[in-house]
Amino acid sequence: MKNHTPESLTSLRNTITEYMSEEGYRPSINADGEIMFHFEGKVCYLQTVEKDREMLRIVIINFHPLEDEAARAKATTAAQEATASTKVVKIFTLDDDTWCVAELLMPEPERFTAVLGRTLSAIRAALRTFEKALSGEN
Repeated sequence: MKNHTPESLTSLRNTITEYMSEEGYRPSINADGEIMFHFEGKVCYLQTVEKDREMLRIVIINFHPLEDEAARAKATTAAQEATASTKVVKIFTLDDDTWCVAELLMPEPERFTAVLGRTLSAIRAALRTFEKALSGEN
């Protein structure tokens, strides 16, 4: 496992941000160094991991609030179904909300641009499966 240097993280973030801008995502880098962009009407955070150069993650936080234990139980079941049926993506409940995470191990993280489209398609599929399971459509 290789660590990022501050310079290599900046370079990687710039490469990804430039690509995403070209693709129309209008990304920005927040104070935590995460690349923020919108997808499917939700705010996404693309995270680089300082201690693991090959790890990249796209996170959608707090996309489905949980109002009570019944909602939590239903969301947990829907999240398990979405996670089980979708490659790369995990959906889970955390505190009073629901998160979606796609984690990628990239030996050459600069090549992330080659898998962004497929990763976002997987996120879209997981979110749809989650919503269908919540509504009882499955």
